[in-house]
Amino acid sequence: MASPVDRGKPGSKIHALSDRAGLPLAVAVSAANTNDSAALKPLVMAIPVIRSRRGLRRRTLRYERKAEHFLAFLLLGAALTCYKKHRKLTT
Repeated sequence: MASPVDRGKPGSKIHALSDRAGLPLAVAVSAANTNDSAALKPLVMAIPVIRSRRGLRRRTLRYERKAEHFLAFLLLGAALTCYKKHRKLTT
């Protein structure tokens, strides 16, 4: 059964991925009846890897067994990052 939204119409759809400043990082064109979620992975994979001498570490495995623990450490890291930025702005 065809999607009631797409209705099998001919045409094309533009997919764009940008950073928060609006700079486009990857763009693609697909058929109009392509689901947006199917186009996301190729867009993310099309972004070139940024190589640097410092500050970029390779991905590590998740050793926490429970997702709640992993989320807690993720939130703690985000809070520390916000604190450091705020402290830099106020001094």
